Amino acid sequence: MWTIKDAMPIVRGLVTIGKKHGFDVALHGSVLATGKSSAVGDLDLFFVASEERTTASHAEACLKAIAEKYEIALPKLTPLCTAHIDIEEGKRIDAQFLDYTPLRE
Repeated sequence: MWTIKDAMPIVRGLVTIGKKHGFDVALHGSVLATGKSSAVGDLDLFFVASEERTTASHAEACLKAIAEKYEIALPKLTPLCTAHIDIEEGKRIDAQFLDYTPLRE
Protein backbone atom coordinates (compact mmCIF):
# COMPACT_ATOMS: atom_id res chain seq x y z
CA MET A 1 0.00 0.00 0.00
CA TRP A 2 1.20 3.49 -0.88
CA THR A 3 0.88 6.56 1.30
CA ILE A 4 1.48 10.11 0.14
CA LYS A 5 4.51 10.22 2.47
CA ASP A 6 6.28 7.21 0.95
CA ALA A 7 5.18 8.07 -2.60
CA MET A 8 6.63 11.57 -2.75
CA PRO A 9 10.35 10.63 -2.84
CA ILE A 10 9.62 8.19 -5.68
CA VAL A 11 7.50 10.74 -7.54
CA ARG A 12 10.25 13.37 -7.21
CA GLY A 13 12.78 10.91 -8.64
CA LEU A 14 10.45 10.10 -11.52
CA VAL A 15 9.91 13.81 -12.21
CA THR A 16 13.66 14.16 -12.80
CA ILE A 17 13.76 11.15 -15.11
CA GLY A 18 10.59 12.21 -16.92
CA LYS A 19 11.96 15.70 -17.63
CA LYS A 20 15.06 14.21 -19.26
CA HIS A 21 12.80 12.30 -21.67
CA GLY A 22 10.30 15.08 -22.47
CA PHE A 23 7.58 14.37 -19.87
CA ASP A 24 6.03 16.19 -16.95
CA VAL A 25 4.92 13.80 -14.21
CA ALA A 26 1.63 14.23 -12.34
CA LEU A 27 0.22 12.27 -9.44
CA HIS A 28 -3.46 11.33 -9.65
CA GLY A 29 -5.80 8.72 -8.23
CA SER A 30 -6.40 7.59 -4.66
CA VAL A 31 -2.98 8.50 -3.23
CA LEU A 32 -3.51 12.11 -4.28
CA ALA A 33 -7.19 12.18 -3.30
CA THR A 34 -7.05 10.40 0.05
CA GLY A 35 -3.37 10.16 0.99
CA LYS A 36 -3.20 6.39 0.54
CA SER A 37 -3.72 3.81 -2.15
CA SER A 38 -7.00 1.99 -2.61
CA ALA A 39 -7.46 -1.74 -2.25
CA VAL A 40 -5.63 -2.23 -5.57
CA GLY A 41 -2.50 -0.75 -3.98
CA ASP A 42 -1.07 1.11 -6.95
CA LEU A 43 0.33 4.59 -7.40
CA ASP A 44 -1.22 6.35 -10.40
CA LEU A 45 1.00 8.69 -12.41
CA PHE A 46 0.52 10.59 -15.65
CA PHE A 47 3.60 11.19 -17.79
CA VAL A 48 2.44 14.07 -19.98
CA ALA A 49 4.48 14.96 -23.07
CA SER A 50 5.88 18.42 -22.43
CA GLU A 51 7.17 18.96 -25.94
CA GLU A 52 5.50 18.46 -29.29
CA ARG A 53 8.32 16.19 -30.48
CA THR A 54 7.85 13.62 -27.68
CA THR A 55 7.00 10.14 -29.01
CA ALA A 56 6.45 6.58 -27.79
CA SER A 57 10.20 5.97 -28.18
CA HIS A 58 10.74 8.68 -25.55
CA ALA A 59 8.35 6.81 -23.25
CA GLU A 60 10.31 3.59 -23.77
CA ALA A 61 13.58 5.40 -23.01
CA CYS A 62 11.98 6.87 -19.90
CA LEU A 63 10.93 3.41 -18.71
CA LYS A 64 14.44 2.10 -19.35
CA ALA A 65 15.92 4.92 -17.23
CA ILE A 66 13.43 4.15 -14.44
CA ALA A 67 14.39 0.46 -14.54
CA GLU A 68 18.07 1.35 -14.33
CA LYS A 69 17.66 3.84 -11.47
CA TYR A 70 15.53 1.54 -9.32
CA GLU A 71 17.25 -1.69 -10.44
CA ILE A 72 14.02 -3.34 -11.53
CA ALA A 73 12.86 -5.32 -14.55
CA LEU A 74 12.21 -3.21 -17.62
CA PRO A 75 8.49 -2.34 -17.70
CA LYS A 76 6.70 -2.98 -20.99
CA LEU A 77 4.96 -0.11 -22.77
CA THR A 78 1.54 -1.23 -24.05
CA PRO A 79 0.08 -0.10 -27.39
CA LEU A 80 -2.09 2.31 -25.35
CA CYS A 81 1.09 3.83 -23.86
CA THR A 82 0.59 2.54 -20.34
CA ALA A 83 3.00 0.58 -18.17
CA HIS A 84 2.96 -1.25 -14.85
CA ILE A 85 6.15 -0.50 -12.95
CA ASP A 86 6.84 -2.95 -10.11
CA ILE A 87 9.00 -0.62 -8.07
CA GLU A 88 9.35 -2.92 -5.04
CA GLU A 89 7.59 -5.88 -3.45
CA GLY A 90 3.89 -5.07 -3.20
CA LYS A 91 4.25 -1.56 -4.66
CA ARG A 92 3.26 -0.94 -8.25
CA ILE A 93 3.10 2.24 -10.27
CA ASP A 94 0.49 2.54 -13.00
CA ALA A 95 2.01 4.91 -15.54
CA GLN A 96 0.05 6.49 -18.35
CA PHE A 97 2.02 8.28 -21.05
CA LEU A 98 -0.11 11.02 -22.58
CA ASP A 99 0.44 13.11 -25.67
CA TYR A 100 0.42 16.88 -25.37
CA THR A 101 -2.59 18.50 -27.01
CA PRO A 102 -3.22 22.19 -26.35
CA LEU A 103 -6.73 23.26 -25.44
CA ARG A 104 -8.59 25.26 -28.04
CA GLU A 105 -11.24 27.89 -27.54
